[in-house]
Amino acid sequence: MVYKDYRTVANRHLQTCKYMCKCLDSDIGKLNETEKANILTNIYYLSGYVIECIIKYAIYDYLQYDAKADVADLIPEGKYKQFNISYSGNTKYRLKTHNLKDLSDILISINGNDPFMGISSPKLTILYKGWDSEIRYKIDHDLKQELTETNIRKFIEIVDKKIYSKMSI
Repeated sequence: MVYKDYRTVANRHLQTCKYMCKCLDSDIGKLNETEKANILTNIYYLSGYVIECIIKYAIYDYLQYDAKADVADLIPEGKYKQFNISYSGNTKYRLKTHNLKDLSDILISINGNDPFMGISSPKLTILYKGWDSEIRYKIDHDLKQELTETNIRKFIEIVDKKIYSKMSI
């Protein structure tokens, strides 16, 4: 996989999230509460991957990583040594993770760009900080109260306009 694929995947996941939100509009009254909660959880789950992929893209892009090189080949040598980053090696920062906080910390350490800076809503901050790739397997989780339709729609809007749009250039 080359690093620009991260941007492509992030866009694909974002478009899926938007489509699922539109489906909620057209299915109002047809979904029971459990079905709606499941769809909202899936939108939230995919939105985390939008953030993960676009942050990874932004990191590789900032490093001016070879556009033809496999992302897994990133090692802390040469011009990358100063950042102490690798794909999966024994370094301070590893890109082979789904942890949004760890990825955000990497981005902040190399260019000072906090992907969620300026987002003032406490509920949306909870969603950002609480995202975990394992949420797809969990029935009961700590974020259940926050996964309302209103919060998810706002979260997708922020992911689209404030995170994806800023980093996908």
